[in-house]
Amino acid sequence: MAINPCSNVQILYKGDGTTKLFTFPFTYIAEQDIDVYMWNGTTKEYVEYPRDKWSLANATTIEFIDAPPKPDPVTPPAVEVFNIKIGRSTDVRDMVANFYPGSAIRAEDLNDNFDQLRLAIQENRCQLYGEIIHLVSDVAWNKFSIINNLRHGDTIFEQDQKEGRWTRGLNDKHIATTDAIGARLDPYVQDTIPAVVPLPGAEQEGKTWFDTQDLVQRFWDAQAKAWVTLANTGPQGLPFQTMVSATQPLTRNDGSPIQNGDAWFNTTTATLFINYDDGDSKQWVSTAKAGPPGPVGPQGPEGPPGPIAPGNGVGINAAKQIIVIDDGTF
Repeated sequence: MAINPCSNVQILYKGDGTTKLFTFPFTYIAEQDIDVYMWNGTTKEYVEYPRDKWSLANATTIEFIDAPPKPDPVTPPAVEVFNIKIGRSTDVRDMVANFYPGSAIRAEDLNDNFDQLRLAIQENRCQLYGEIIHLVSDVAWNKFSIINNLRHGDTIFEQDQKEGRWTRGLNDKHIATTDAIGARLDPYVQDTIPAVVPLPGAEQEGKTWFDTQDLVQRFWDAQAKAWVTLANTGPQGLPFQTMVSATQPLTRNDGSPIQNGDAWFNTTTATLFINYDDGDSKQWVSTAKAGPPGPVGPQGPEGPPGPIAPGNGVGINAAKQIIVIDDGTF
């Protein structure tokens, strides 16, 4: 099991506003090698705490003049913050023991010098692990790595854009290649519909396509998942389905309810119907064009006599009297 190299040179605590004594387990050569740090929530780093605000109560215990406060809350709350760090920084400007030509070399002096170097090496390992590695992880650019045959890292490649991985939770730590940026932003210039990106919604909103066949410009509508002509047109109509059957369909092909604008091709009569919702009811309306008027039919039988018209109160004898004159004239 790997051991955290910083466990030999430092220890972390959380203040509670009451406790003043804090112990530490590591060895040191001189009291001046012990340092105390407090967490700065603004700069996000440990800052050395003035020595006139704490002292050594004994060989392995720090005593604060004023009890350190509780750590400030952070976001997210699950992150645990230790606002006190007790550490060791061995002074290597001068060796503990100096040797001169002709002087005796004592084992104790050699051990002290080796201990001084050993402790300094431990502190450097902690710094490498705790600061430089984290700095590289947080700041430096990790081009890529292969894990379980999948590419991971901080680089977005062209294939990542084409397969929809650019839109899946990436952040400012990622860098896109020029090919990836081109695949994301450059317009399509072609006469055929661009291939659909495999993952739903992976094509970015507003991606343009210059249709060289129809000589129009289109853009990708992520909500409709369709290429829309870039023109001053009305709103997009409802999606529809065409049912092909001899009998009137009651539901769509996928089982969903019939919607306004759906089409039905009657295979028996070879007639196309459109489902129309006039607000009161839904009905299938034939799209067949009416033919010319047919010929005039034969005259029907004479109907019964109509009723006698009402009079105006004065009867008039419509019959004419015939007057006979002897000479034969009328």
